[in-house]
Amino acid sequence: MRAGVLVVLALTAASSAAGVASADRGNLRDARGDAQAPWDILSIAVDNGSRSLRIKMAYRGRLRPAHTSQGLLANIGIDTGAPARSIYGADFTIDMLRGSTTTPNRLHLVRGYKRASCPGLRLRVRSQPGLLSFVVPQRCLGTSAGRVRVTGHTYSPRGAADEADYLERWGGWIARD
Repeated sequence: MRAGVLVVLALTAASSAAGVASADRGNLRDARGDAQAPWDILSIAVDNGSRSLRIKMAYRGRLRPAHTSQGLLANIGIDTGAPARSIYGADFTIDMLRGSTTTPNRLHLVRGYKRASCPGLRLRVRSQPGLLSFVVPQRCLGTSAGRVRVTGHTYSPRGAADEADYLERWGGWIARD
C-alpha cells in the first residue's frame, strides 16, 4: 500500500513539474478553427533571452494570392510588469502588416501609443507553414524586461468578422535567461 501511494505521489509530482516546465518555455496555445485561415492563431512561443526577446506566432494556413489584397496584420502585446497607463494594455506592442496591396509592409515596436525606436527589430515570415518570427533586442525594452508575458491577435485590415483571431488571455510569465 505504501509503495503504491509513493508511486502515485511521484507520478503526480512529475506531471506537475512537466506542466511548469512548459509554462516556463512560454508556449501559449489557441483553439484551432476559431477564425478563418490565415488569421487563425495556433500558438505563440516566447524565449526571453539575455540579448533578445524571440517570439514565434504560428497561424493556420498561408497567405495565398486570393488573400494578399487584405493582408495579414498581427500584433503581439508584451507586458513587462511595469506600471502602465491601463491594466488592460501592454507595455509594448509589436505591430506588423504583410501582404496588403493597399498598405505598405510595416514592422514597429510601440510603447504606449507612440512608435519606439528599436534598431535591430526583425521579422521573418514563412508562409508555408504559417509562422511569424519576431526578434526584439533587449535594449529596446529597457531594464523592465526581466520577465515578460505576451498575448496576440491577427486580423485582416479590410476583412470580415471571421478574419480575426484574438487570444483571450495572457501567457505565463517568462523570466529572462
